[in-house]
Amino acid sequence: MTRRRRQDAAAEPKPAAGGAPAAAMAEAVRRHRAGKLHQAEALYGQILKARPDHAEALHLLGVVM
Repeated sequence: MTRRRRQDAAAEPKPAAGGAPAAAMAEAVRRHRAGKLHQAEALYGQILKARPDHAEALHLLGVVM
């Protein structure tokens, strides 16, 4: 592996521990749309604990609030 590729690989975001953020985000959005706002809020919070830079979760948490 070249030095450039090692640097690029190191810069890639790591998946969240304890599950895929995409799956958690999809479930949070499903609950949000179903009107289960407390559950959606909790899921958005969990996603943000693992990935504080997750823009969509941050935005939708703000919408719920």
